[in-house]
Amino acid sequence: MTEEIIYLRLLNGEQLIGKLVDETIEDLLVEDIMSIEMTWKPSGSSVSFVRWLPFTDETLHPITKVNVITKSSVRETVIDYYNYCNDLYHKHVEDMISEDVNYSHHKLDMIEKEEKIAPHDEMETARRLLAFSNTTIH
Repeated sequence: MTEEIIYLRLLNGEQLIGKLVDETIEDLLVEDIMSIEMTWKPSGSSVSFVRWLPFTDETLHPITKVNVITKSSVRETVIDYYNYCNDLYHKHVEDMISEDVNYSHHKLDMIEKEEKIAPHDEMETARRLLAFSNTTIH
């Protein structure tokens, strides 16, 4: 099967775009899936592609066909934007996630060392860890 970029609308309302790698009777095997987020404001509208499952190393995901309302082809300009967003994700965001995870582990180690010197209650430790790991990736 030739790899093609497809647009999916799921039963739960999600809109996805990704590379169709294979199709069985029950599933679509899709790679590098991005969720399509649309925003409408009085000043105009915008479309964003966001990694569908950003915290996994897997890039290939089966989507059960019973959860798909529609599957269609994608305009060339949208494919170009998808490829741009996908490349950007692989080049930059993965590095940022790794750095953030390493930073959180470092802070957790610091908290554990601090607890050995001056023990804190479990709620305080949880609050500190949450404060160090509460980051938003744009």
